[in-house]
Amino acid sequence: MIQNNGRTERRYYLWNIGCQMNRADAQRVSEVLEQRGYVPTRDPREARVILLNTCVVRQSAEDRVIGRLASLRPVREDDPRRALLVMGCFVGDDLPALEAAYPYVDGFFRPSDVPGVTAFVEEWEQRQGLDCDGECGTVSSTPVSALVPISYGCDHHCTYCIVTIRRGEQRSRPVADIVADAEKMVARGAREIVLLGQNVDAYGLDVPGGPDLADVLAAVHEIDGLWRIRFLTSHPKEMSPRI
Repeated sequence: MIQNNGRTERRYYLWNIGCQMNRADAQRVSEVLEQRGYVPTRDPREARVILLNTCVVRQSAEDRVIGRLASLRPVREDDPRRALLVMGCFVGDDLPALEAAYPYVDGFFRPSDVPGVTAFVEEWEQRQGLDCDGECGTVSSTPVSALVPISYGCDHHCTYCIVTIRRGEQRSRPVADIVADAEKMVARGAREIVLLGQNVDAYGLDVPGGPDLADVLAAVHEIDGLWRIRFLTSHPKEMSPRI
């Protein structure tokens, strides 16, 4: 715990690399931690929770993750009260191999597994005597341009791309959940919403008879206070006249 002006504070350190979806995941994790009373720090030595949100789309990105993990080993081992967590595309199916290679990491989480991180932190806090009953903090201001995922994964199996291997097949989120997230961001000050997907204009194709991207755009358009909507990343194959 860090003493600041006579008040005990929780701090977290978040290291994020990769695509816009990783940025959105990092944003969601930050919200969860800040609602639980944590404040961000740029120094991992000040943090009780250290989270790496990772990317392996290129070898150079994977090398950066491995290097960052190595640099944080003494920080984690210096204080057993810290938790070091790894989320993102670095985490594949072979968890035992990762746990053997990085025994000082407290938890591994697949891409976008924010609920898994949340559950871990809640249980870890109880063991540490830091349990937060409900919300005990506030979320810092939202940027003017906010990221809102509308789908996860991709059904294309391009030979050069690791997304399907790491993030799985496409799963479209319900329109109501997307709108609720966008409304929350606008209420916190966002004026532009960027709708995200690995293949954003394929939204809804995994749901027979379900909505498509045009329906999402129409629903988000109705939010009061929203000035602009963007979307990415798109694939020309699924672009439709409705969009």
